[in-house]
Amino acid sequence: FPSHDRGAFLGGFLHAPNVDAVTWFLKEVMPLLRKANPEIHFHVYGSHMPAALQKLADQDVHMHGYADHPGDVYDSCRVFLAPMRFGAGIKGKVISAMAHGVPTVCSAIAAEGIGGEESGLVICDSPEDWVDEILRVYSDETYWSQLSGQALRAARDRYSFGVAKQQLQEYRDWE
Repeated sequence: FPSHDRGAFLGGFLHAPNVDAVTWFLKEVMPLLRKANPEIHFHVYGSHMPAALQKLADQDVHMHGYADHPGDVYDSCRVFLAPMRFGAGIKGKVISAMAHGVPTVCSAIAAEGIGGEESGLVICDSPEDWVDEILRVYSDETYWSQLSGQALRAARDRYSFGVAKQQLQEYRDWE
């Protein structure tokens, strides 16, 4: 159970869903989270961060920009946040968090094609749900450990190199 006081988001900002996700989170969730627990900080990483987002930095909101080593982002946070409100396909940022054993609080859009709690993901809708779930993941060591283990297992069992290799072999055998 990491002692970090941070939630994190990682995504390139030339992709409109990432800009929207962070903007929505900062305007709708962060004020409520700040009231509930002012110790939690939100760290935002990603290339091409627009000036409008940079201006939303605060004492508990840290805008870092491009991450040289994405693994360090996952390893330095207690909870990964993926408040995607639109977009298609499996979200690589969520799979990466899973592979690092980081519980992810996310929207249903961010969880598409991946799963839910059995994958270490906690799916939220309303800003109040986001705050409740972030606080639970942040403060409940048993729950955090359960989600972390589920994330690691799901990443290994569904998205590892070995699984991809096996699927390619099955595809070749099918032809």
